[in-house]
Amino acid sequence: MAKTITLLESTRADHRARADALLNALLPHSGRSFRLGISGVPGVGKSTFIEALGLFLIARGHRVAVLAVDPSSTISGGSILGDKTRMEGLGMDERAYIRPSPSSGTLGGVAEKTRESMLVCEAAGFDIVIVETVGVGQSETAVQGMTDCFCLLQLPNAGDDLQAIKKGVMELADLVVINKADLDEAAATRARAQITSALRLFGLHGNPERSPGRPKRAPGGQGLGPDLSPRRHGVAGAGAADQRAQGPGAGSLLGRGGAFSRAADGQRPPRRAPPPAGPGLDVGTHRGRPAAAIQDPPGGAGRTAADHRRGSSGPPGAIGGRAPPARPDGLTEETNAMHDINEQLEAKRRAARLGGGQKRIDAQHAKGKLTARERLELLLDEGTFEEWDLFVEHRCADFGMADNKPPGDGVVTGYGMINGRLVFVFSQDFTVFGGALSETHAEKICKVMDQAMKVGAPVIGLNDSGGARIQEGVASLGGYADVFQRNVMASGVVPQISLIMGPCAGGAVYSPAMTDFIFMVKDSSYMFVTGPEVVKTVTHEEVTAEELGGATTHNTKSGVADLAFENDVEAILMLRRFFNYLPLNNKDKPPVRMSGDAAERLDLSLDTLVPDNPNKPYDIKELILKVVDDGDFFELQPDHAKNIVIGFGRMDGQGVGIVANNPLVLAGCLDIKSSIKAARFVRFCDAFNIPVVTFVDVPGFMPGTAQEYGGIIKHGAKLLYAYAECTVPKVTVITRKAYGGAYDVMSSKHLRGDVNFAWPNAEIAVMGAKGAVEIIFREDKGDPAKLAAREAEYKARFANPFVAGARGFIDDVIQPHETRKRICRSLAMLKDKKLENPWRKHGNIPL
Repeated sequence: MAKTITLLESTRADHRARADALLNALLPHSGRSFRLGISGVPGVGKSTFIEALGLFLIARGHRVAVLAVDPSSTISGGSILGDKTRMEGLGMDERAYIRPSPSSGTLGGVAEKTRESMLVCEAAGFDIVIVETVGVGQSETAVQGMTDCFCLLQLPNAGDDLQAIKKGVMELADLVVINKADLDEAAATRARAQITSALRLFGLHGNPERSPGRPKRAPGGQGLGPDLSPRRHGVAGAGAADQRAQGPGAGSLLGRGGAFSRAADGQRPPRRAPPPAGPGLDVGTHRGRPAAAIQDPPGGAGRTAADHRRGSSGPPGAIGGRAPPARPDGLTEETNAMHDINEQLEAKRRAARLGGGQKRIDAQHAKGKLTARERLELLLDEGTFEEWDLFVEHRCADFGMADNKPPGDGVVTGYGMINGRLVFVFSQDFTVFGGALSETHAEKICKVMDQAMKVGAPVIGLNDSGGARIQEGVASLGGYADVFQRNVMASGVVPQISLIMGPCAGGAVYSPAMTDFIFMVKDSSYMFVTGPEVVKTVTHEEVTAEELGGATTHNTKSGVADLAFENDVEAILMLRRFFNYLPLNNKDKPPVRMSGDAAERLDLSLDTLVPDNPNKPYDIKELILKVVDDGDFFELQPDHAKNIVIGFGRMDGQGVGIVANNPLVLAGCLDIKSSIKAARFVRFCDAFNIPVVTFVDVPGFMPGTAQEYGGIIKHGAKLLYAYAECTVPKVTVITRKAYGGAYDVMSSKHLRGDVNFAWPNAEIAVMGAKGAVEIIFREDKGDPAKLAAREAEYKARFANPFVAGARGFIDDVIQPHETRKRICRSLAMLKDKKLENPWRKHGNIPL
């Protein structure tokens, strides 16, 4: 894209159209997401500019998302999404607004939050993402490489400097808009002179194809820079293309490209099928709601975004927004019969897609929840869902059930793609008998789980069920047991993920409990074995469902769940992002996603991360963000057992699991909860061939009667067992303390750690100097001077990593700033590692 410089004469509405037209001309209409960065100092009129531009684009059929990167931004007051009077008519599926907060004000934090928000927006199908930043500095540097077009707004008043504009033109912006509203003629003259000078300078030294420092783009808009968007890049390997990015008629099925074979001689000539009813999963008549309250643009400029998604502006009740085809005239009797059969089939499908009926669907929406089919539409790539058992009905004839047999029996099952990768899904439909599980309901779930194991693909369950269907008695209980058995057999074979999006009580909780990860939705999902009424009857405790088993409870206190999200949409979009880290099965390797973040990158700020005072805490997450690719880290259980951090990241494109002690909480000590949290994560990584990177700063196990009475001995052994059993590549970095048995437990060389590094200030010893001296020289307790001398002697002897290095327990002592480089090299060396444990049915982990 050649650099463009224009002069916007005013911020008044009649002049804003010039900028609208200019930017709209730059925006592609190919259907892929386009990223537009807009920057400028406060007061330059960005909010007005973005508001006008956003409304202009939405009216022409685009779905627009706006990200406000800088917390000082004024976008919330007058932006496209903040202006309630203009935007109240738009549905949430037609616009989005996310305000990512910079993490600790660091460049890596800004990049991480912005990229995460971009992924959410692009996974949701927004084809234009506007990123607003403030000033020309850190935020712009973080996001300019992620955008297709970076626009700089300047206000040339008396304080403007020509060099500043040149800097913006030459180093950052693709487009500079000079906004000279209400300025005198002298100011306008200066602005034109500045533009002329900048143009002349650019003509002499600039690159008309790309701004200096910006990554070039391959044909088709595929970025070669640090872009991890699931919509813009497929997973490496066959079938990796994101199906949402493909246009109609791409000719691929479940990631397999290629033309369809020609008809053999003697076959009927193929007839062109009518256009598809609409993109994605057909969710039935309840999606045929009125379009957003924006008038069509004059002169037939285009359809609304809602029309684009539905495929046409058909009447409400039409499938995918398209009315059922009328009977053709002049057909033969045979063709008429087939047409009647097709009409009957479509009628049955429409009835099945309505689930429990429009009234119950409206009730689901009134609670702020999506229906089962809407959830799958959002989760899976457009046009890839293949539904199974749409017409299955329950077999119960008691209690009047014989007259109430809705097709599908309360669960939608099948398979589809997430970013071009196969996944099997089931989504419980609360509009049908409250999502209660029956015998046939369970059979549908078991069928997709069995098939997932046959072909080696993950299983995702969207749970929204009132429990077992009481009208069926023991048959429904037997159905639960059948599902439980599949969970056990699939464990360690294919990844299993549960997304709790409503009630999940009684025996129903044990199926998610046996899956690998559990995500929940705040204020609308809960899990418990016995409900509040039973608790009150038996123990006389007054407790609400949210307090007993809500998302906050299970993400902070119990540790049952891994993450909690604000609503259904956020939960599903983050699940799509999370899916990108997982292999398809236990014989597969994690997907590789290369970026522009060099494996040899050094970060000198790490040299001062650890304080000089050994008792002063620091946040280990800063180290993680500065070491992984592009600062992109997906943390799990962030609010539970905060003294240890777990999650997924990438090192030189390779997915890794990360475990790290966090000195910011409980000094990084291991306790019961943190041991269980980390042990389960390490075992998952080992089961699915994901390398484990461990950052160690641990002063030992947490002392106290509560820990001992709670079984810290057995629970701490779980983490030791997990690391010792683990056969995937293991790289360990000791950043400061590694004391006592906790040193052994945290992936030490003695537990078959492959590569173990230590920073120069690392201390590897049985305990800290003060405690050690008080035990060794207890006879000198009354002499502080002697104790101080002994303590200095102990520090000189053990407060460094070289004693362990002399015995080969540490492979190398490295500078903190080269941590990323050394880890990436180690993982590259270990990529073909082969290690097997002795044959056995299974070990006996201390549960």
